[in-house]
Amino acid sequence: MKTIADAQIWATQLLTEAGVDRAARESEILLADCMRADRIYLMARPERVMDRESWEQFQGWLERRAQREPLAYITGKRWFYGLELTVAPGALIPRPETELLVECFLNWQSTKPFPLVHNGNLTEGVHQETPCLLDAGTGSGCIAIACLLNAPRWQGIGIDSSSDALKIARLNRERYGLSKRLELRRARWLETMEPHSIDALLSNPPYVRYEEWETLEPEVRDWEPLDALVADRQDPLRAYRELIEGAKHALKPEGLIAFEVGVSTAQEVAQIMATRGFTPQVEHDLQGLPRVLWSIAP
Repeated sequence: MKTIADAQIWATQLLTEAGVDRAARESEILLADCMRADRIYLMARPERVMDRESWEQFQGWLERRAQREPLAYITGKRWFYGLELTVAPGALIPRPETELLVECFLNWQSTKPFPLVHNGNLTEGVHQETPCLLDAGTGSGCIAIACLLNAPRWQGIGIDSSSDALKIARLNRERYGLSKRLELRRARWLETMEPHSIDALLSNPPYVRYEEWETLEPEVRDWEPLDALVADRQDPLRAYRELIEGAKHALKPEGLIAFEVGVSTAQEVAQIMATRGFTPQVEHDLQGLPRVLWSIAP
């Protein structure tokens, strides 16, 4: 058996040779998970000899990572907006830039007053309307879950065409006790939504153009679900068109529509929104790139 220090040195070299970025950091994450410890523990006890079970698991995980399987798929988890979420093949791995979509929603909803609604029975008085957000293409459920946990008066609907993705979203929904507040449906975009039934539409649709696919890192290109990342080959903006058209039907007046976009799609998506009566605003990510387009419904 190897000591913690020896295991880290060996693993870092192995992952470096495999072309993995930040090999030392990733070897620490994998080792800490295998030992059911944190990275501080590894630094404090470098001389500790690993037990057989942890060593064998570590070897197996490193072999998978050297094949460029994403770290999140190996450990089965990913942090998003301060939440540890279950991830697995079949759903897109949550990314830090998508947190900007959550921020956009939370900033908007914090300033929006919702009216008091009469129950129709004088003895019951009035209650505040319960607003509803729709996460179209919910994947792991990361967007909807982060929004609902930080906006407790809201309810949500997560829609995805993938049954595998919805299984993962259900795990995350149950983990955070949102079974009564987050409905999950298998559908394509907004086809099941009633007229004027939602107060906010959020979506991170596939926007990587087909010709860009081969330029992506192996972790993305070879492992993550193609349909969740790559736009329609013949019409790269098809998903946005369908969502915007659906929003005209399903979104309430003065509701929020917000999309994650790529650099190559931002301007064109903004034009589509403008032609459908929206006034798109842009939010930039930490690299200064256009990342979220949003508008208030007329």
